[in-house]
Amino acid sequence: MELEDIIQSMKRYPFYVDHADILQRVVWEPVGKSDIAFDRQSCEEAAFVLPAKVMYNKFFVGPLGAFSPHYSSLDKAKYRMTCIAPENDQLAAMFHRGIQLMRTLQQMVARTTSHQFLLDTVDEEEHIIVSLPVFEKRASFHPFSISTKMRLMPSCSQPVPIILHTYLADLRETKKDPMFDFLSNGDMANSNPSLYAATKNYPVPPKYTDQFDAIKNYYSVNLLPAYYKNKFIPTLKTPRLLENATIELHVAVTHNFMRKDTDKFNSFNRYIRQVIVHEL
Repeated sequence: MELEDIIQSMKRYPFYVDHADILQRVVWEPVGKSDIAFDRQSCEEAAFVLPAKVMYNKFFVGPLGAFSPHYSSLDKAKYRMTCIAPENDQLAAMFHRGIQLMRTLQQMVARTTSHQFLLDTVDEEEHIIVSLPVFEKRASFHPFSISTKMRLMPSCSQPVPIILHTYLADLRETKKDPMFDFLSNGDMANSNPSLYAATKNYPVPPKYTDQFDAIKNYYSVNLLPAYYKNKFIPTLKTPRLLENATIELHVAVTHNFMRKDTDKFNSFNRYIRQVIVHEL
């Protein structure tokens, strides 16, 4: 793919980092205990789009992502990737502008000067860590009431919001890929009505089988929404397709104001909404 094609691919999204009106369009809205960045025009969750490069030794996209039993329970497992600037100079400049945009965004909502978990610099190299929960809690035991991702602003006054950010996972032709049978909403006619096919067949390592059995009736499985040439990448089978890849990263941002003992600090999370692998 030519460089200009990559840039044009990103420009079609409302929150591509080089669009001039991003900061005027973003509004932080409280949802539960968190603040989420929304698009004040469409009432959609704001998904920021920037070019990046996946660090070769800093991506965890296997069945349980970066899960460690020493730090959390299985239901908190997350895919995680560390992204740095691409090697191409023009894309690298866009990445750094995206990082600056993220810094400005956190200043809009932060309640103290203590920020954590959004951006960092290692060996003088800027990077951003992005993640996605492996498991998503269902609204109830019944599969037809599965919870959906928060996509619309609660205070939205529009009766029918204008959807501006279309994901490949939303497109009918993409769902023809057999790997979508693994997705959490891929098989509503499962012989066991309390489980989706994705959850039932998910390849959890044997030593975590008991923990998985304890949560599988109440959680569905998210697969990492990664694509190459408009086709879903089965990262559970071929994770190395992301190694050192130049990507188009779509990421949503949430904020929590945390307390630890007497300290107060801002905690930010960047949730992966879509990863598109590009070739230069």
